[in-house]
Amino acid sequence: MGASWVVEGNSLPETANAFLGAPCDLERCGSLAGRRMATDAGQQPEDSSPPMASKQPPASGPRGAYGWFVGGVAAWFLATGIHQVILSWLLVGELGFVPTWLRTAAARASWLGPLLAPEFRERFADRDVYRQFLNRMDVAGQLKAREPVNQSLYLWSKAMLPDVLLNMLGDRTEMAHSIEGRTPCLDHDLVERVNSMPVHMKIQGITEKYVLREAARPYLTDTVCKRQKHPCVSPPALGGRFLQLLQDTLRTPSFASVPFFDAKAMTTLLDRLPQISEDEARFRTSWSSLYGLSAHVLHTRYAQ
Repeated sequence: MGASWVVEGNSLPETANAFLGAPCDLERCGSLAGRRMATDAGQQPEDSSPPMASKQPPASGPRGAYGWFVGGVAAWFLATGIHQVILSWLLVGELGFVPTWLRTAAARASWLGPLLAPEFRERFADRDVYRQFLNRMDVAGQLKAREPVNQSLYLWSKAMLPDVLLNMLGDRTEMAHSIEGRTPCLDHDLVERVNSMPVHMKIQGITEKYVLREAARPYLTDTVCKRQKHPCVSPPALGGRFLQLLQDTLRTPSFASVPFFDAKAMTTLLDRLPQISEDEARFRTSWSSLYGLSAHVLHTRYAQ
């Protein structure tokens, strides 16, 4: 949105990010796009309803989910501190660069590190998760001599796609809330076609999803088509009933029994919650405390 603010001449477009303090007028944006589509007679997109790609979560059942969660906590910790140095050294040696999404994941892991129990950190301190990750890849066949964008996309499809998008943001969450979702962009024929596209159709400069933007241009406003890509996340929720739930849960003796969190460190974080005002700090704190809350629920229900 910072780039958009500059391009728009120090003014924000209709779909301004709420974190910048400007209203996000989705109704106006949708109305403009709707009128734009209505004027393009005969240009309505077809409803092809492509089949969903096959998706397999890494573990099944509640205990499998708990084991996957513990492994995830360990992986987050192993992405912090000295491991970021190992990451840079390893990937620069193999690829010549470190993908931005992996740098972001490693940086975000540092939010969780101070909350982990010392015994848990020591247990995994000597494990090189980045080497283990690359050892599962066909580096010579799939990564060498490819463009950096395609190298990054390949690694992302082996890590973030199955473990995050298809798991936490896909089937598992949908089933938990009795929602039947559709992911048309994961149609295997479409994925194969996109994989074969030249890089300049996937990204141009800092404009991501270039071919998708151009395909949707007849039906969307310029504001939407030119908008910088950013994640769609809810604002940090650190007040009201949710704050009370955090305080009531993470201060209990049962949370102290969760083996991979430091209860004293979490209590210190809870004491600071009402005074945190800066948006980025609120997001980090909300994310970390929610991880602790999820760990407590899984541990007390399926491990004890």
